[in-house]
Amino acid sequence: MNRSVDIALHEVILRLSLSYKLQSPFPFIASSPMGIAALCSSIPTAIGDETIDHNYAEKSVWWPELEMEMAGNEVCFFNGPLSVLGSLESSQILFLKCAIAAFLLLFRQRRRIDRLTYTVDFYSHRRRFREMVYANDVSCFDQIRMCRATFDRLCGMLTTIGGLTPTKNMLVDEQVAIFLHILAHHIKNRVIQVEFCRSGESISRTFNQVLSCMMRLGGVLLKTPEPVPQDSTDGRWKWFKNCLGALDGTHIKIRVPNADKPRYRNRKGEISTNVLGVCSQDEQFIYVLTGWEGSEADGRLLWDAVNRPNGLKVPRGEVAIT
Repeated sequence: MNRSVDIALHEVILRLSLSYKLQSPFPFIASSPMGIAALCSSIPTAIGDETIDHNYAEKSVWWPELEMEMAGNEVCFFNGPLSVLGSLESSQILFLKCAIAAFLLLFRQRRRIDRLTYTVDFYSHRRRFREMVYANDVSCFDQIRMCRATFDRLCGMLTTIGGLTPTKNMLVDEQVAIFLHILAHHIKNRVIQVEFCRSGESISRTFNQVLSCMMRLGGVLLKTPEPVPQDSTDGRWKWFKNCLGALDGTHIKIRVPNADKPRYRNRKGEISTNVLGVCSQDEQFIYVLTGWEGSEADGRLLWDAVNRPNGLKVPRGEVAIT
């Protein structure tokens, strides 16, 4: 390679490196003629009779901020010509132009980041989904904790009452299946992305949409208890005359320091707290006592609840069933 061309290439690469604040220039371009020739062979330009298709090159290679002119035998780079162009021949200048284009093309490809896509054929995706949910009741129950008939009824209620609508790439049943699968197995967004071939943003948006529609079914699926009147004519109620309500203790699993675990270990070997609850005739909580260790019996909780200053007060003539 001509020494003037080599000096010009070094100057071009140095200016590019300083302009784009690269950590280091590409040394193989400046020192390897074969590397330059290989890069020049991939440049999308039409070279003939020592000319370059400037219109095509400007669209596909050049960046406006470079302010580079490549007309005739003059190469102006960053509003300043290269220092050694006067000693170069036209063929050498053409080769220099190709080297500059190769550098820009390579640098542009290095800056491009490939994004992870979840593009799957719609029908192949539906086949995979149907094998997961609609294959049989056993697999459906394993995945979403309900049989296929119940799942279909829930999808219908969410569509008609909850207002859930299909999207361009996801039908209602898949949205509901994603929601139920997360609740059934308590798995993370990243796991659902792999199982349903959906992006994390789509999974999060679908879960929130189905949850909002599910809340609208509260008035249909949740029945409020009917209060029992004081003068009930039910023949079974005569055995519970003057009954204030029912009370019982229940164990709730908790986490405690290692030093306190023996006191909170119940008869089943679990670490829990014993909570006393009292319900009225219309199934409303009227008293709750918390804080006792799981090793304590219900009788100890009842004694503490009755003897507290602000504890459970049973009116005279009333009884509480345990």
